[in-house]
Amino acid sequence: MIGFRLAGHRLAPRAAAGEMVAVAGQVGGVQAQVMSAAEWSLGVRVDGIGRADVARALWEDRTLVKTWAMRGTLHLLPAADLPLVMAACRSRPASWWRAWERHLGIGAGDFERLVFAIGDALDGRQLTRRELIEQMAPRLAGSPGLKGAMESGWGGVLKPAARAGILCFGPSRGQEVTFVRADQWLGGWREIDELEAAVELLRRYLAVNAPATREDFGRWLGTTPVVRAAWAALLPELVRVEGGHALADYEPLPAPHDCVRLLPNFDTLLLSHARREHLVAKENHALVYRLAGWVSAVVLCDGAIAGTWRLDRGTVSVDEFRPLTTRERRGVAREVERLGRFVGANLKTG
Repeated sequence: MIGFRLAGHRLAPRAAAGEMVAVAGQVGGVQAQVMSAAEWSLGVRVDGIGRADVARALWEDRTLVKTWAMRGTLHLLPAADLPLVMAACRSRPASWWRAWERHLGIGAGDFERLVFAIGDALDGRQLTRRELIEQMAPRLAGSPGLKGAMESGWGGVLKPAARAGILCFGPSRGQEVTFVRADQWLGGWREIDELEAAVELLRRYLAVNAPATREDFGRWLGTTPVVRAAWAALLPELVRVEGGHALADYEPLPAPHDCVRLLPNFDTLLLSHARREHLVAKENHALVYRLAGWVSAVVLCDGAIAGTWRLDRGTVSVDEFRPLTTRERRGVAREVERLGRFVGANLKTG
């Protein structure tokens, strides 16, 4: 199980430099509300790349795209996968719409009209959040709650626009983020059935994260009505194994030896299952999965979390959950050197 997941997540062995975008797709995207963590989530998996390569893929080549995706959180995704992921993330339970109507006074139909108005405002343009709100001002008049939801750094009403394929992030303008029309930025769009998309994402998820349960998949994708339907549709193709289900061609791999990795905050491996006993001991769980949804950067030794780490003023400090072995300390030192090359700085171990 451990070996299968580490291989699927391209942590052991790592991928070659030309595979960066493919790796982002294989692991199901990388969470990006902390952009430096998203960059290193790719850097820890792919040999010979630096931060500039991630930026180039996002803003010049446009082979990666940044938007709200799984769990309603910011992700970097392969541009080619964006229609698929947005379709799978699109459905929302009736309770979700009722909550928006209760707080903002608008229903699903109003939301749909607002989403397409956002698309009209972005047509041929790259707008900051402030500029987009100004363009939308006539439609926001008399609804301060809706205006506040657009101003929210958590996405607010911009998330449905992203899921509809209307909006994604463009390159920042100074300190301000910008938004663009997803179809125009990527040079096209295709509509995909929600269930079809969710079944395909489930296949991809299990190809990396098996064994897993429906609860695991729902936690990874986000609680949407399509999770149950996708699991039921694919279940005839699955086999039951220890720990859950897997695709029929699943073959366990032995855990690697001498595999030390410094995973960033919110790394995709840390967010792939509802239960995490295979990663971290119960007594240390709260040190990794913190309050308000914060997930710590961790030291991963042969597939298990042995501590957390932080970078401050050029020094990487490790808080050990148990004493690291000499071999593991050498592995940490190698990873610190790798991180330094990635960010273009001389780092040391504290």
